[in-house]
Amino acid sequence: MFHYESVNSLPLVKLDKLHIQQVILNLARNSIEAMRDANTKEPKLFIEVRLVNNNVIEITILDNGPGFEQALAHKLFEPHFTTKTYAMGLGLSVSRTIVEKHGGQLTAQVNASGGAYFQMTLPCVAIS
Repeated sequence: MFHYESVNSLPLVKLDKLHIQQVILNLARNSIEAMRDANTKEPKLFIEVRLVNNNVIEITILDNGPGFEQALAHKLFEPHFTTKTYAMGLGLSVSRTIVEKHGGQLTAQVNASGGAYFQMTLPCVAIS
């Protein structure tokens, strides 16, 4: 099951659309692969986009897969660190770099009800 939710009136922001799309795609693909590899019953992927404090866009990607150990959360974004047996461990590192180049942050934590919870924030920069 996939669920996407967005606020109707998000402001326009100045960013590299292709790069941000790639980050979202990478996070969603990681969730889907983790749920598939763990044979998650009734896999669910939730993506929410919302405006926070009128100046930050927050994108949340949440799944109900196997998640990861909270103690590993700080290592997930290190180059070549991976929890997969078939990956190089570059996707999250590159994703965080892209988000930070846009003035935002990318964080990960264990979903309280199981799975992974990734949150990306991007500052709203008015387009002139």
